[in-house]
This record gives sequence, C-alpha cells and structure tokens, in this order.
Amino acid sequence: MLWKDDVSKMRVAASLLSADFAHLADEIKHVTDAGIEQIHIEVGDGIFSPNITIGAPVVKSLRKVTNAILEAHLMTVYPERKIEEFAQAGADLITFHIEATEQAQTVIHKIKGAGSKAGVALNPATPLCMIEELLYDVDVVLLMTAIPGASGQPLLKNSLDKVKRLHKIIRENNFKCLLEVDGGVNIENAQALREAGANILVAGTAIYDSTDVLASAALLKGE
Repeated sequence: MLWKDDVSKMRVAASLLSADFAHLADEIKHVTDAGIEQIHIEVGDGIFSPNITIGAPVVKSLRKVTNAILEAHLMTVYPERKIEEFAQAGADLITFHIEATEQAQTVIHKIKGAGSKAGVALNPATPLCMIEELLYDVDVVLLMTAIPGASGQPLLKNSLDKVKRLHKIIRENNFKCLLEVDGGVNIENAQALREAGANILVAGTAIYDSTDVLASAALLKGE
C-alpha cells in the first residue's frame, strides 16, 4: 500500500464519480500515470446520498489493476455494516460520515481492526465540534466543501474558513490525521485550500476533464 503519512507533501485524490464508468481501469491508469496517488471512490446508497454509485465488487476489481491508494468514501447509512466487505475488497482507507452513525468510535475501531486506515467525514453544515473528539483516533478527516453525491459543484462559501479552523485544531493538538477536502476543488482554488491547511485535495472534473492531467495534477499540488 502506498499510504504516506508525510503531511508536508500534498496529495491529489481523483474522484471516481467523474470518471468514464465504461473504462474505469483505463481511467485509473491514466491519472495514476500522471502522478496521482489516490483514488477517491464515492459509495452512495441512495439514502444518505441521493445517488446509488459503487459497491465493494467494483472496488475489488479496481484493486486488481492499480497500486494506488483506494479510499472508500461511505456516503451511506449504517456504515458499520459495510466495513468488512470494503476492507476485504482492498480499500486502503475507509471514510464514514459522522452524521450517519451514533457509533462513531466503534466504526473507527472496526475499520482499523479490518486492516484499513480510518477516516471520518462531515458535511458542509455539520459543525466541527461533532468530530473534534475523534481526531486523535482517525487517520484522515474529510471535510466536504460541497453537498455530497454529485460532481461538478462549486466550492461552497465559507469553506476556506472552515478548513482553516479545522487545520488549527489539528495543529494545536498535535493530531496526526491528514486533512482532506472534497467538493468544488479546482486549479483556481487549490492554492487557497493548500494554504488553509489541506493535505489531500479530492478533484473530479479538474482531473478527468483536463486535456493535460499531468499538468493539472501538478498545479493542484502546487508543484
């Protein structure tokens, strides 16, 4: 697994929701050849998230064709019921939503017990206090900066301020988790997000609609 805990190096995660689903293996190879280390796989159940997207069998198939970090972003109710299948399918990182469970600590321990890294996500309207007590125990905190479930949305107003506040909490408490941002990320706002404290930028259309993925990835990373 290509997991990197070095927070000094920016990482771009390609959002699979923006890829051509008829050619997923080729799409992943295309972006990883351009230096993108992580694939962000949106798992929507049609309940918590409005769209039904990808299940564990697809993750299992993708695991066979790439060594990239595979993140299963569970936009589902009862995430604790889905951890084992995604871990066994090959998800390196499993991220669940704080709004979707009343058993957050149990979910984190179950993810780690299954051999994956653990991430907690929160929607744009969810206050940071909902996840503060979990930051010492997770590997990633995923801050949604657009409404989950659809690609191509703009970065929501006040998102930068929320990223800055979360980064400050992580830094001041010496937490080891990485700060991931998902929603409306593009080349125009990437620098501001990096400066606000993001370690991982999830990009969809900014990657898959690009005519030069190598150049786009470098710009997103600030290289």
